[in-house]
Amino acid sequence: MSRSDRRFDTAEVVVHAVFAALVLVAVVTAAFLYVDSLSVLVGRRSALASVHLWAGLLIPVPLAAGLVSRRFRAD
Repeated sequence: MSRSDRRFDTAEVVVHAVFAALVLVAVVTAAFLYVDSLSVLVGRRSALASVHLWAGLLIPVPLAAGLVSRRFRAD
């Protein structure tokens, strides 16, 4: 597949992948924090809570970076 035939630009793919990874981390860590049977598998609950917090706080970053990027706004 040539570059001109691709449906999504590289910037769009990167923004989507980073956003999806952050949401996935937030959801998985939320499950470990909320479900008691999963919570006992984690030794350092405070570290997991910090990862969950930072993943949630960083979710808007790829969206903002995409909106600022000229290549992303080319549509």
